[in-house]
Amino acid sequence: MNRGISASEVLPGLDLDLLTTFLDRPTTFEAIRAYRAALRTDPNDH
Repeated sequence: MNRGISASEVLPGLDLDLLTTFLDRPTTFEAIRAYRAALRTDPNDH
C-alpha cells in the first residue's frame, strides 16, 4: 500500500513504512500491540 511516501508531513516522527507493516494483523488491537512493541526496540533500527 506504500505509495512512495515514507514520512508524514504532519507527524514527521512517524515512520509510515514501519506502520504499514502491521496492516495485515487480524485485529486493530493486535496491530497496535505489535506497533508499540516495535517502537520499544532500538529507534535507530527504523
